[in-house]
Amino acid sequence: MYVANLDDEAPHTFSIQVFTEDDERLFNKTVTLQPGESYRSPSPVIKDRGSYRVTVTVDGAVTKTRNVLVGYTVTSVSVSTLRRDGEMWMSISETTA
Repeated sequence: MYVANLDDEAPHTFSIQVFTEDDERLFNKTVTLQPGESYRSPSPVIKDRGSYRVTVTVDGAVTKTRNVLVGYTVTSVSVSTLRRDGEMWMSISETTA
């Protein structure tokens, strides 16, 4: 799991959870990141192919959920925030190698 605070104006607190299809929680982490700072989990969160749900809450207020399908190839899940025109944007993305 990779989380980045791309907001160059303020620190943010990220609460990240990853669940299996059966609602088993695989990952539960809260980190506070300064502007431009990032966090990477020390080991892979998702180790098997399947469908997973990633839920991220920023600053206890903005929550976003994304279903991620992991196939045979290596997949990374990234969370990032940034500020545009004073408004907070958050994205959850997956990358397949």
